[in-house]
Amino acid sequence: MSSLYHKIMVPVDLAHLSGLAKALRTAADLAAGYRMPVCYVSVAPGPAPLTAERADEFREALMRALEESGADLVVMASHIPNVDERLFASNAAFVAASATVTVMVVR
Repeated sequence: MSSLYHKIMVPVDLAHLSGLAKALRTAADLAAGYRMPVCYVSVAPGPAPLTAERADEFREALMRALEESGADLVVMASHIPNVDERLFASNAAFVAASATVTVMVVR
């Protein structure tokens, strides 16, 4: 079965892997079904407190990773329950609005 896409990028927060299970499974199923590679990307905000400015840096890093990966499909979680939703909700919305490739936001 051929695919419209050639490579998937999946943003992963290693500190909250359990909250990403559905997005990770969706990406794995798509990759297996269409026989395409997956690029898992982790962009950590580091030890400093998360501020609006640092969240912007985080989103810019995601966009750079997307460009560098060569992926033409992004599969990412919409948010992680009980985590600062300002960060994850805005990341998914930002990537979906800004990327030139297809973005699948998994709830």
